[in-house]
Amino acid sequence: MKIAHFVNYGPHQAGMYETTREICEAECKAGHDAFLVDTSFVSTGSHPRSTFTRDRGVDIAPPGVAKGADLHCLHNIIPSDLYGDAPIAMFLHGNPEYSFYSEVNLGDRSFSTLLGYDKDEKIKQFITLWDRHTSIWESCLSTPISYVPSCANMDVFTPEGPKYEFTNGGDINIGFCDSWRPSCFKDPFKVIPGVIEFAKMHPDKKVKLHLFACPSEKKRDKCWDNYLMAVKRNHEIIGDIVNLVEDFAQMYRSLDLVVSPAWEENRVFREAMACGVPVVTGSGCSYSEYQADYMHPNKVADSIHFCVGDLGPELSARCRDYALSQFTPEKTIEALIPIFNSLTKST
Repeated sequence: MKIAHFVNYGPHQAGMYETTREICEAECKAGHDAFLVDTSFVSTGSHPRSTFTRDRGVDIAPPGVAKGADLHCLHNIIPSDLYGDAPIAMFLHGNPEYSFYSEVNLGDRSFSTLLGYDKDEKIKQFITLWDRHTSIWESCLSTPISYVPSCANMDVFTPEGPKYEFTNGGDINIGFCDSWRPSCFKDPFKVIPGVIEFAKMHPDKKVKLHLFACPSEKKRDKCWDNYLMAVKRNHEIIGDIVNLVEDFAQMYRSLDLVVSPAWEENRVFREAMACGVPVVTGSGCSYSEYQADYMHPNKVADSIHFCVGDLGPELSARCRDYALSQFTPEKTIEALIPIFNSLTKST
C-alpha cells in the first residue's frame, strides 16, 4: 500500500510531526510504501518542496508525489485543493479540550480540527491516538472515528545510552518535558509548587526541576519570566531551562523522574517510560503507578516522594517492560492497517 502523510516538517520540534514520522516509519518497516509530504509551505507562503529528502529513514516527498498514493493521511489543516482522488483519513492529534477552548477564547482557527472538519465530506475516516478522545470527537463529528494506540521507537528510547549533561544539576533531577499550553494541565505553573513542597521534605537533598522544550524567550509570555525569576529568588529548585532538545532520549535518561499533569499516555509518558524513567502523572491516569492531583501541591509532593523512594533498577525495568507491552510500533500497525485496508478496499 502506498501511503502519503501530509504534515508540517519539524524534526525534533513538533510532537505532531514526530508522532507522524514514527507512524510512517512503522508502516515502512511493515512493508508499505509510506512517506511524508511537507505542507509547511501552506502556512509560510513559501514554495512547496520540490525534491526528496529523508529524516531518520523516512522519505519527505514533494506534494506531487502524493497523487500516486492509495491513501492520503492528514495530520494538520491543509487546503482542500491539495486533496487527491485517494481516500482520506484524518489523524486527530492533541487534546480536543485544548483545541476547543483555544478556538473559543483565543479565536485561533489555524490548527484545530474540532470545528474545521465536521462537514468535510472528503474525509472518510477519523483516527484518534488516545482512547479517551473517541467519545469527545464523536460528539461533533459524524464520520467514523477509530482508536489507534500511539507508539514510541523502542530502539531509540532505551534506558541505555548517553545522557544530557546538566549545567545546574542536583541530587534529585526532576524533568518537566510537556509542551507549554494555556490550559489547565500543560504548563509548569501547577508543577513548580509541588516540587518546592517536595524539596522541603528533603532539606538534605539538592532537588532540581529542569524545564525542557519550553518556549523561547521571544515566544514566552513576560509573565512566565517574572514568575520563574520570583521562584529563583525564593527557592533553589529551578535547574536547566532548555528550549530546543535535539536528543530526547538523552534528556529522559538524565532524569530521575518526570512530572506531567496530563492524565493520558502522551509522548512524554511513552518516551520516558521506554527509557525506564517513571512519570508522576495527573490523577486518573490509568497508565501510571504514580499519580497526583496537581491542584494540590502537597499531593504532588507526596507522589514525588513515593516515586523517589522506589527509584532503582527494579522500577526502571518495570517502566521499560510496561512501555514494551503497550507502546510498540507493531501494536500501532496492528490496529492501523485494517482501517487503511477498509478505506482502500485492500485485503
